Amino acid sequence: MKRVLLFTVLIVFSLISMAQVYNYEEVIVRAPKYSGPVYGVENTKDMINPISKFLYQDLSNKVQAEYTEFQEGTVVIDFTVNEDGSLENFIVRNSVSYTNDNEVIESIKSTSGKWIPGSKDGVPVQMEKRVVIAFSDENSPALEEQAIYYSTKGIRKFYKAEQCESDPFLSDEVRLKRSDRKYHTALNRFNKAESLRPEEAQIIFWQAKTYEKLGDDLMRDLKLLDFDELVESAKYVTTEVINVYI
Repeated sequence: MKRVLLFTVLIVFSLISMAQVYNYEEVIVRAPKYSGPVYGVENTKDMINPISKFLYQDLSNKVQAEYTEFQEGTVVIDFTVNEDGSLENFIVRNSVSYTNDNEVIESIKSTSGKWIPGSKDGVPVQMEKRVVIAFSDENSPALEEQAIYYSTKGIRKFYKAEQCESDPFLSDEVRLKRSDRKYHTALNRFNKAESLRPEEAQIIFWQAKTYEKLGDDLMRDLKLLDFDELVESAKYVTTEVINVYI
């Protein structure tokens, strides 16, 4: 049976290419721009970015073809636009499934060589771009609602773990075992929420707190770095959101 999917396509510029033109201490910086063909314009008239229109239509066609199975979740891909307009260095920042990740990457790769490269003072330079694609089933709650559900469950389990840690009626061994189990459950729920809304700072913050409770300082620090980067970039990043029912 044909699956009915909702695509929310967010084209997110990295800090270095966060808008079309910037002047930093008399240095003119221009973001890379997709200059290839765009089809299905009648369905994408409200979209600003040409790459948004292309990815929307290309991924929509892949879903309609029904030759592969997509899962719900949000794929985040970083890539580099080279000086000649070619693309490389595809990095999956948030994975949903091999199929979802691969199909998004293949769609982006097909635009290689069709970009006007970014530049500084008129000189072409490498620049990073980020694409965020949210796949959701029309018959299921919105991804944001699901993320709120899982993060709320995670927060409740986190506080139950804290209560368990200070329970005077339990031995030290039992307190440790029970609280550790609850923290792991909380973390699993935060991870599920992140897979749905990877750009949500609150979820990343709670992941960091939980890793700290579990004694995993490395993961705590990595999550705090993600948190700081996300909060800082929120001041500058331009985001386009496109909702399409198929």
